Amino acid sequence: MKQPVELSIRTSNGDLIYNQTIKSSKKGIIIKSELTKDSEWEKYLTEKWPSLVRSKLQKHYYNISKDINDLVNNRYGYSNVRRRTKIYKGKGKKYSYDSHMLAYRKAQRAYENLIIDRDESISLLKMAIEIWEREMEESDTSNKKARINNKISQTLLLNLIEAKIIIGDYDGAKYFRDKFDILPKPSRKYIKELESLMMFAKDEKQRNQ
Repeated sequence: MKQPVELSIRTSNGDLIYNQTIKSSKKGIIIKSELTKDSEWEKYLTEKWPSLVRSKLQKHYYNISKDINDLVNNRYGYSNVRRRTKIYKGKGKKYSYDSHMLAYRKAQRAYENLIIDRDESISLLKMAIEIWEREMEESDTSNKKARINNKISQTLLLNLIEAKIIIGDYDGAKYFRDKFDILPKPSRKYIKELESLMMFAKDEKQRNQ
């Protein structure tokens, strides 16, 4: 018995991007009777044969559906990948960084609940972004003793870049990356984090286009 299965994948606009007959479905399957010596053929045909055929076909279809699932995932799917997120905040006795702690908590809740409640998480991230943007208005990279000095400016920009990527604002992420690039003497540690974030941005953009 042969029952070839053709798989077609179309975009939301109806454009055909894949069309192929599943290789495993081209193979014929042989369903053998399980007739015993004491069985009567007519009784076997009416009572056992139909259920045997259904069982064999179900197994055959299950294997084909698994092949289809694997094929689609390999070509168009994405695996779940765990990644760490670091949220920075200023600290010190001379200045108050309460606003940083507020943004930190909002961003933390957002990242923790991103899969469970994306809309709420995006809303929280936007609030954190507003706080970080206001703080960057105070940036003074030439003064080590400034409240928002060069080091803190770098970390706030990293916060902003990642948050912008998560909410899907890739132009915003690029804008803050450019801001980071013109900072004087950025830390190697933060440069590596920036490079990692931009790779993440590229991947996220491809996923969501």
